[in-house]
Amino acid sequence: MTALIQLSELPPVHALGWMLLHFCWQGTIVAIILGCALGLLPLRASRLRYSIACAAMVFMVMLSAITFCMLETNTQPQQFAIAVAEDFGHALNNSFGQSAGPWTVRFERVLNQSLPAVIGFWFAGVLFLLCRLNLGLMATRKMKYLAVESTSADPQRVLRALRTRLGIQRTVKLLNSARVQAPIMIGWLKPAILLPVGCMAGLSTLQEIGRASCRER
Repeated sequence: MTALIQLSELPPVHALGWMLLHFCWQGTIVAIILGCALGLLPLRASRLRYSIACAAMVFMVMLSAITFCMLETNTQPQQFAIAVAEDFGHALNNSFGQSAGPWTVRFERVLNQSLPAVIGFWFAGVLFLLCRLNLGLMATRKMKYLAVESTSADPQRVLRALRTRLGIQRTVKLLNSARVQAPIMIGWLKPAILLPVGCMAGLSTLQEIGRASCRER
């Protein structure tokens, strides 16, 4: 813990801790704006909704980078972090005739003392999410590796018809897997659709009609 406290006193690490604290309200504001924007857009505009969501994530990263640069170049990063608190304290001073200095000083002291815990929890969360992501990637890669390519003509014909209708130019493999209970999509650079073994034999009447219409096209 002492080493973490000493590490948090370094200017770049100190700025990183304050950046994480700032991201709490910055990310909240961006998420609220994104939620309002998506609520105004129709559900059928999926491509536009996806683009706006990606732009919001990029904007969050840019906000964090700008905040970090501003904090690192500042001689006293904590002063930038408590600017809002100082304004609020001055407002209280004008309203009640009390000094805002002690309140802002206590606020600054509490935030500075919490920086080691903030940085520690952040690193622990990053490591946990990275481990979870890697385990998921390993599981999906194993599922794709153990799957066998579908040799049935009907599913391949349906897939080609759907690719033509959706305008998908990239090759998409159709694989049979005994490890899935429902069709799933795996991969981005080399996408593949995993179908449960024998799922084509259990299609409903509506699905059979859809398959027949795709066959006729």
